[in-house]
Amino acid sequence: MSEDMFEEVTATKYKLDITERTEEEARRGMLEGEAFMVIEIQVIGMVENYQGKDSLAIDYIAAFHQKALTSGWMEEKVRSLTDVCEGTVMAVNNRINTRLFLQIRKRDDKELCLYRLSAWLSMGDDGSQRWSIRDQIDPVFYRRYAYLLAVIKMVAAPDPGGILSPVIDRELGQFVGNVLGEEWKRSGGEALGQVANAIAYEIIDLQMYVDNLEAREKLRKAWDEKFLKATPAKKDAAPAPADR
Repeated sequence: MSEDMFEEVTATKYKLDITERTEEEARRGMLEGEAFMVIEIQVIGMVENYQGKDSLAIDYIAAFHQKALTSGWMEEKVRSLTDVCEGTVMAVNNRINTRLFLQIRKRDDKELCLYRLSAWLSMGDDGSQRWSIRDQIDPVFYRRYAYLLAVIKMVAAPDPGGILSPVIDRELGQFVGNVLGEEWKRSGGEALGQVANAIAYEIIDLQMYVDNLEAREKLRKAWDEKFLKATPAKKDAAPAPADR
């Protein structure tokens, strides 16, 4: 990444976990065991028109404290974390690029934050600095997708002797109930069909969730506005009677 590829921007539409604090607040927090995000790399996918043709572009936004804008150390960390993103998560094939392009093009703003990678600083018991790296995708999608994979593994993995049967039966029963609203039959071909049907519907629901993130946020804002309009304004308290 060359020097001229850096461009300063004053804001990002994607909420940050960076909290502006005074040096004293940061020092006290470190002593109390808090971890502070020092830098976050946001990987932004966008559809741009070039010579009359839409194409997928990937941009990297680094968010950090304003005082570090001229820091050579921070600049090097921006380069390093960006290289990590490019060489791992964003090293995707043409098929994935095409799917990203089609999904982002459906959005009104033709833009989506695909991935976040952040570096956090805390203090060890001996007073030394401790660094940790965290990454993030949409938390709702991640939890539901991880649970779906766990369910598929329960169905596919052998369980010699039925040692895990009570746990598997409980989890599959909850999964079928949550997705289909049905009571799981627990055994036989019909029970297996219920699980397969629930897996299929959950995959579809996850796809619909990703496709409608923007519409979901708009509906939430609309509900917030309705709630605020419906809340009666507080009346000023009546003045206390004067002493006689």
